Amino acid sequence: MASTSIAYITTYFQYKTLTKIHGAPTYEALQEMKDQLKANAASVNTNLGGGANGHLGIVLTPTEYRNVSNTPYTRPNHPGRAVVPAGTTNHEASRIHRQHTEDLREFREAIDVKQALINPHP
Repeated sequence: MASTSIAYITTYFQYKTLTKIHGAPTYEALQEMKDQLKANAASVNTNLGGGANGHLGIVLTPTEYRNVSNTPYTRPNHPGRAVVPAGTTNHEASRIHRQHTEDLREFREAIDVKQALINPHP
């Protein structure tokens, strides 16, 4: 399976570089940084967490996320290998493989967006 690398920072992020904190961090400086991270995370579309807030759930706690969506943002787990039971029709086997491919893409996207938020300069 071919791997696709998306440059989330240059393609999606509103804040390509976060505002630097000089000296001891203040509440205001930390809040500004969190706001920038939230804007960046929300700029990458996903169906997770109801689909209206991008990957905002990566930055917010579950309690904070409940304030913006009734649907929890749950980061996907690795789907493992696609399992096609013996005797499955070709049509159903194709559906299982398509779903597995989508689950794997969604898992990798969440990991990649989180990594871009944590370390914007690879």
